[in-house]
Order: sequence, then C-alpha cells, then structure tokens
Amino acid sequence: MKRGRLALVVIAGLGFNLALSQVSWAREITITGPQGRSVTSQQNVTRDGNTLNINRSNTLPNGSTSSYSNSITRDGNGNFTNSVTRSYGRDGTNTYQSTEQRSYSNGTYQENYTSTGRDGKQTTYSNTRTCSNHSCTQEQQYTGRNGQTRSLTNTISCNDGRCTRQQQYTDRNGQTRTIDYSSDRIGRRTWNGTETITNRRGQQRTFDYWRRL
Repeated sequence: MKRGRLALVVIAGLGFNLALSQVSWAREITITGPQGRSVTSQQNVTRDGNTLNINRSNTLPNGSTSSYSNSITRDGNGNFTNSVTRSYGRDGTNTYQSTEQRSYSNGTYQENYTSTGRDGKQTTYSNTRTCSNHSCTQEQQYTGRNGQTRSLTNTISCNDGRCTRQQQYTDRNGQTRTIDYSSDRIGRRTWNGTETITNRRGQQRTFDYWRRL
C-alpha cells in the first residue's frame, strides 16, 4: 500500500537597499497533496521610509483566491494612517476595505475610520478632541451602513474652583439628550454640584450632590 506524500516548496528572498532606505522581504510557499492538488501562498513585505506595506495572497486547488493588503504610515509627529484591503472568492471580487487615520497637532487630536463592504456601503467613525485654556471639547460621530448617524459631544471647563461639563447625545432619529454638570470647590478636597438631565422630550430633572475627593 502506497502512502500519499505531502510536498512543501518554499522560496524566500530578502533585499536591503541602504541608499534608498528600503527593506523588502518576499516568500512563496506551495503545498501539494497526495492527489496532486496544491495550495500556493505568497507574502511580500516592503518598508520605504515611514511606510510599511504588507501583501499576502492564497490560491486554493479550486482556483479561488484570497488576498490581503495593508499599508501603514507613521511619523514622529503623532500622525498615523492604516489602510487594509481584503478580497476573496473564485474571481476575487468580494472586497472589504478599511482606512484609519490619527493625527495630533496644536492641542487637537483627530481620529477617522472608514470601512467599506463588498456592496460598497460604508461605516464611518470620527473622533476629535481639542484642549485649550482650561477647556476641552470632544466630538464623536458614527454613521452606519444604512446612513443613520449618532453623535456625542462633550465639553468640560475648569477655572477658579468651578467646573462645568455638558454631554449631548443625538440618536439616529435626530433626537437629543443632554446632561449638564456644574460643581464648585468649597474646601480643599470638597465639591458641591448640580446635575441637570434633559431628555428627548425636553423634560428636565435636576440633582444636587456633595463630593469629597
């Protein structure tokens, strides 16, 4: 009785260019089963300055393919970009894409994310924070594949022993819920404050509190 044999072929290469500050690395693996059917996997990695690119692909015995592409860029100033593309299927037409960006400059932090499905519909998310002169504001927004948007805004300010904060949430139907906080320092580690909640119908409730830190 003959036993099937599994064949493995690996081809790898590594290149480095000092003049161009580039690094490249590639590998190809082919696995062949007892019936002669094979699977091939390829991977390629390159670095050019602040950008890293990763590419992978697989070919199955039935001819279907899958691929993955990732590009990452970052610098020393807090900026970051990450882009990913995935494809699969017999003709490789089922594709997903996502992009993430982050940056920081002059007291403002920004983050953006976008995801695109195989039907072309997108999901997006954004987050922005800004701080200046004892005050910070944060704005977040999420939009789903159906186009409906939800958002959240936070504002906080502290000065001369008094702090105020407002949270405003807007749901996918455009209705808003707001929470307002205010507190005053009445001792070294003691605060008095109020909290007012305004619901989607405009109705308000107010609470008083005392806090020792």
